[in-house]
Amino acid sequence: MSRPYSEKPEELVQSLGVDPAKGLTDQEATARLNQVGKNTLVDEREIRFLGILREEITEPMILLLIAVGVLYSVLGSLTDALTILVIIIILVLAEVWNEYRAKRSISALRQLAPPTAIVLRNGQPIEVQTVFWFQATSCF
Repeated sequence: MSRPYSEKPEELVQSLGVDPAKGLTDQEATARLNQVGKNTLVDEREIRFLGILREEITEPMILLLIAVGVLYSVLGSLTDALTILVIIIILVLAEVWNEYRAKRSISALRQLAPPTAIVLRNGQPIEVQTVFWFQATSCF
């Protein structure tokens, strides 16, 4: 798999067949857009507190700790089992809250991205609309 970000600029320009002094023609830019698609990284989605909770609970370490808590309730002391389960709940809620806040912050930062970019088309610099790749809304 090609990794353009790791190539030297000269190699990348040559492999893409672009003259850095002229840029792309309008026809070439349209053809590449149709062939490759928009330069998007992540689909639009909603940040959900419960979705993050589900992700955190299904992590292998959390599942293992829950299994240990259940095992303690059957074979050991009920007090120890409740202590383990309370700690697991606190840990999961802290992780969920931190993940939720981080995703909201990333969404806010991405909205600060400039809505336009300067590109070379037909040898002339022009301003084009950029593609926002992640517009998230938050809800509980």
